[in-house]
Amino acid sequence: QSRSAEYFNQFISLINRDFNSHRKVESYACELGITAPYLNSVCQQLVEKSALQMVHERVLLEAKRSLIYTVQNISEIAYGLGFTDPAYFTRFFRRLTGLSPKQFREKQVADNGIRPAGS
Repeated sequence: QSRSAEYFNQFISLINRDFNSHRKVESYACELGITAPYLNSVCQQLVEKSALQMVHERVLLEAKRSLIYTVQNISEIAYGLGFTDPAYFTRFFRRLTGLSPKQFREKQVADNGIRPAGS
Protein backbone atom coordinates (compact mmCIF):
# COMPACT_ATOMS: atom_id res chain seq x y z
CA GLN A 1 0.00 0.00 0.00
CA SER A 2 2.74 2.49 0.87
CA ARG A 3 4.56 1.63 -2.36
CA SER A 4 1.38 2.39 -4.32
CA ALA A 5 0.95 5.70 -2.51
CA GLU A 6 4.56 6.57 -3.26
CA TYR A 7 4.08 5.88 -6.99
CA PHE A 8 0.82 7.83 -6.95
CA ASN A 9 2.39 10.88 -5.30
CA GLN A 10 5.30 10.80 -7.74
CA PHE A 11 2.82 10.53 -10.61
CA ILE A 12 0.92 13.60 -9.34
CA SER A 13 4.21 15.51 -9.17
CA LEU A 14 5.01 14.54 -12.75
CA ILE A 15 1.54 15.58 -13.92
CA ASN A 16 1.91 18.94 -12.21
CA ARG A 17 5.29 19.42 -13.88
CA ASP A 18 4.31 18.25 -17.37
CA PHE A 19 0.53 18.72 -17.71
CA ASN A 20 0.93 20.91 -20.80
CA SER A 21 3.23 18.44 -22.57
CA HIS A 22 0.49 15.95 -23.48
CA ARG A 23 2.58 13.00 -22.37
CA LYS A 24 1.16 9.53 -22.70
CA VAL A 25 0.41 7.50 -19.59
CA GLU A 26 3.07 5.04 -20.77
CA SER A 27 5.65 7.84 -20.66
CA TYR A 28 4.79 8.70 -17.06
CA ALA A 29 4.85 5.03 -16.08
CA CYS A 30 8.24 4.54 -17.73
CA GLU A 31 9.68 7.49 -15.82
CA LEU A 32 8.35 5.95 -12.60
CA GLY A 33 9.84 2.59 -13.52
CA ILE A 34 6.50 0.80 -13.64
CA THR A 35 4.10 -0.34 -16.36
CA ALA A 36 1.14 1.69 -17.57
CA PRO A 37 -1.34 -1.00 -16.45
CA TYR A 38 0.20 -0.94 -12.97
CA LEU A 39 0.01 2.87 -12.85
CA ASN A 40 -3.66 2.66 -13.86
CA SER A 41 -4.21 0.06 -11.17
CA VAL A 42 -2.62 2.31 -8.54
CA CYS A 43 -4.80 5.25 -9.58
CA GLN A 44 -7.95 3.11 -9.60
CA GLN A 45 -7.08 1.69 -6.19
CA LEU A 46 -6.38 5.06 -4.55
CA VAL A 47 -8.76 7.51 -6.25
CA GLU A 48 -11.00 5.36 -8.46
CA LYS A 49 -9.83 7.12 -11.63
CA SER A 50 -7.60 6.08 -14.49
CA ALA A 51 -4.17 7.62 -14.94
CA LEU A 52 -5.42 9.34 -18.09
CA GLN A 53 -8.33 10.84 -16.17
CA MET A 54 -5.84 12.24 -13.67
CA VAL A 55 -3.84 13.88 -16.47
CA HIS A 56 -6.98 15.27 -18.10
CA GLU A 57 -8.26 16.66 -14.80
CA ARG A 58 -4.98 18.54 -14.30
CA VAL A 59 -5.15 20.04 -17.79
CA LEU A 60 -8.79 20.96 -17.17
CA LEU A 61 -7.93 22.63 -13.85
CA GLU A 62 -5.35 24.82 -15.56
CA ALA A 63 -7.76 25.61 -18.39
CA LYS A 64 -10.42 26.71 -15.90
CA ARG A 65 -7.90 28.87 -14.04
CA SER A 66 -6.86 30.55 -17.27
CA LEU A 67 -10.45 31.13 -18.32
CA ILE A 68 -11.37 32.65 -14.97
CA TYR A 69 -8.29 34.66 -14.07
CA THR A 70 -6.82 35.83 -17.40
CA VAL A 71 -8.07 37.75 -20.40
CA GLN A 72 -6.32 35.40 -22.83
CA ASN A 73 -8.53 34.31 -25.67
CA ILE A 74 -9.44 30.65 -26.13
CA SER A 75 -6.73 30.06 -28.73
CA GLU A 76 -4.01 31.51 -26.49
CA ILE A 77 -5.15 29.32 -23.62
CA ALA A 78 -5.25 26.26 -25.88
CA TYR A 79 -1.72 26.83 -27.18
CA GLY A 80 -0.47 27.59 -23.67
CA LEU A 81 -1.79 24.22 -22.53
CA GLY A 82 0.04 22.44 -25.34
CA PHE A 83 -2.89 21.92 -27.69
CA THR A 84 -1.95 22.37 -31.35
CA ASP A 85 -5.55 23.01 -32.38
CA PRO A 86 -7.87 25.35 -30.44
CA ALA A 87 -10.89 23.48 -31.83
CA TYR A 88 -9.58 20.25 -30.27
CA PHE A 89 -9.11 22.10 -26.97
CA THR A 90 -12.74 23.26 -27.16
CA ARG A 91 -13.94 19.68 -27.80
CA PHE A 92 -11.76 18.39 -24.93
CA PHE A 93 -13.12 21.05 -22.57
CA ARG A 94 -16.73 20.49 -23.60
CA ARG A 95 -16.43 16.71 -23.21
CA LEU A 96 -15.22 17.10 -19.62
CA THR A 97 -17.43 19.99 -18.48
CA GLY A 98 -20.47 20.01 -20.75
CA LEU A 99 -19.68 23.64 -21.65
CA SER A 100 -17.51 25.29 -24.25
CA PRO A 101 -14.63 27.36 -22.83
CA LYS A 102 -16.51 30.53 -23.79
CA GLN A 103 -19.70 29.34 -22.08
CA PHE A 104 -17.69 28.38 -18.98
CA ARG A 105 -16.08 31.84 -18.81
CA GLU A 106 -19.43 33.59 -19.29
CA LYS A 107 -21.04 31.41 -16.61
CA GLN A 108 -18.31 32.30 -14.11
CA VAL A 109 -18.94 36.00 -14.71
CA ALA A 110 -22.72 35.57 -14.45
CA ASP A 111 -22.71 33.26 -11.41
CA ASN A 112 -19.86 34.71 -9.39
CA GLY A 113 -19.19 38.14 -10.78
CA ILE A 114 -15.65 36.98 -11.51
CA ARG A 115 -14.07 38.96 -14.29
CA PRO A 116 -10.63 38.12 -15.63
CA ALA A 117 -7.94 40.55 -14.55
CA GLY A 118 -7.70 43.40 -17.02
CA SER A 119 -11.26 43.13 -18.35
